Amino acid sequence: MNNFIPEIPGKSGIDFLRLTRTLCSLALISFGMILYEIVLTRIFAVILSYHYVFAVLSLAMLGLGMGGLLLKKRQLIWPSAGTDILALITALATGIITALILYLTQAVPATWGTSITYTILFLPVIPFLFFGMTIASFFQNAPERSSLLYGFDIAGGALAALAAVPLLNTMPATTAAFIVVLAAALASIILMTAESARWSTALLSLIAFLLAGGGIWLAPQSILPIRNNQAKDINRILYDSSGNGRIVETRWSAFGQTSLVENDQLPDEKMIYVDGAAGTSMFNFRALLNDSTLQSDLTSNFGQFFPFYFLNENEKDSALIIGPGGGRDVLVALFGGVQSITAVEVNPDLVQIVKDYEDFNGGLYSKLPTTKVVVGEGRSFLRNTSEQYDLLMLALPVTKSSRSIDGYALTENYLFTVEAFSDYLNRLTPEGRIIFVTHGNAELYRLLGLTLKAFEEKGISNQEAMKHIYVVSKHDMPALVVKKTSFEGKDMQERHAALHQLEYDQGDYFIPFQEQAAFLLPVPDDSTSTIEWRMFDQNLYNLSNGTMTMEDFAKKFPLNISPVYDDNPFFYNFDKILPSPFRQLYGLLVLGLGVVVLVVSVKKSPDQVKLGFVRPFARHPELKGFLLIFLLLGAAS
Repeated sequence: MNNFIPEIPGKSGIDFLRLTRTLCSLALISFGMILYEIVLTRIFAVILSYHYVFAVLSLAMLGLGMGGLLLKKRQLIWPSAGTDILALITALATGIITALILYLTQAVPATWGTSITYTILFLPVIPFLFFGMTIASFFQNAPERSSLLYGFDIAGGALAALAAVPLLNTMPATTAAFIVVLAAALASIILMTAESARWSTALLSLIAFLLAGGGIWLAPQSILPIRNNQAKDINRILYDSSGNGRIVETRWSAFGQTSLVENDQLPDEKMIYVDGAAGTSMFNFRALLNDSTLQSDLTSNFGQFFPFYFLNENEKDSALIIGPGGGRDVLVALFGGVQSITAVEVNPDLVQIVKDYEDFNGGLYSKLPTTKVVVGEGRSFLRNTSEQYDLLMLALPVTKSSRSIDGYALTENYLFTVEAFSDYLNRLTPEGRIIFVTHGNAELYRLLGLTLKAFEEKGISNQEAMKHIYVVSKHDMPALVVKKTSFEGKDMQERHAALHQLEYDQGDYFIPFQEQAAFLLPVPDDSTSTIEWRMFDQNLYNLSNGTMTMEDFAKKFPLNISPVYDDNPFFYNFDKILPSPFRQLYGLLVLGLGVVVLVVSVKKSPDQVKLGFVRPFARHPELKGFLLIFLLLGAAS
């Protein structure tokens, strides 16, 4: 239908009304498209592993591009279908595909394996395809008014970006997805009012509105990851052999889906998960006080507690905890005797859940006068406070969740950069120290590299900086302790003895000012072979005695442990070369470049060109320049 845009806008009241309807409809379609992208990222963050979330953007671009290409075919197959019909089909496709995704996610058996993952991953291409066809149809109907149309297209997308956060803070992402259906259906109705609607389109419109209303009313308020995805923490507790795991409640916000889970086998502990992963424990405070075994498990079996055995009273007046989650770090600080605790947590729903369950956790975030909980981003809080702290405590994310090293590799993290470490050191009192808990030597070494670089920028060499550091390990979870001023040799002797006595030597560990010990031990069941055992981590020991620098260590280590900075804050990217998918991407770029060179180099007349896709460039040489521009834009993105 070419009559949605009048020939001379403003010439008559009818022309102006049609123009207004067209522009408003385009803005609504663009609003729905961008909002659907954002909402799908929140849904996919729960049902799929973390790194699949970013595929939504690529699939959206694929669908939009295919939609524009198929628009011409639509004119051959269904020439009577105008922009209003396309908008209506977009609404129906969005609603049906969203409902199908939610159903398949929750209903399919675990035996479907990865096939269901890729099925769900590619289903959104269908609604984005119709979004692309609809938007392209607006421009095809009135190419001479492209600037005006483009302005409203951008305005609708901008409005969606502004509305997404308050909308997701108001309702679950599952409900917000059907708001998109409503927006597309409304755009179709607005366009239809410019023409005499047929009964068939009126019926489809009614179905679209019923689908939108039904989705908003009936969409599940809580969703679970695909069952076969055991990388998600929440699946492991819900579908364990006991069968006693259950969700107590779920809350949504723009931050994600926060779920509280309990299991009869853990009566004194509840788990809180964000998007089905990144699990954090909330403990029964009374049980901890009355049961020495539970309290010992929290303290002596956790590397973060080790420094508290040796802190003087004036060295634990205050503590800042970044990312306290369900409160484990806060409990460690309380049992360690800290007088004043400030805990900064970025997820408001998580904080509220802990507050609401104060009868269980003893009012950890609401009743204790020594503890203040702040909802905010840790680095931002640190830069905007003038307070100084004796202790700064951080526990790194759990690497066996969906937010693992693989999932986090290309996720920006500004808590673990060289500049962040400088901020941490600046906020410590003269006797202050930082306590990190890591989940393996790769994280430990990279943290160490950041620490040494931060000290280096203060004029302290690697060898001298190692006198500010010691490492203990419990259950192969190394804890890195960094003091603002240098430790004393006599103090380290006491820590060294306690380290072995309390069994904090279960993995990589290091104590400065102590001599390395090495022994040759026989290999079990092989009397002819021996293996060399070294007491301290040899790499850390070499750094401390000056026989190796951190730069030398990073070069020889098989993973990438070089320091990261705020302009490249990918702490969890341990790959020294591009991962396999990106190497394949380079192959596609080379192929694309070859096609572009082929097109640009053609100097024949259109009649002499045999390849159909090259002929338009021979007919209109100025298109070659645009092709190069779009190639560069695609490569940059």
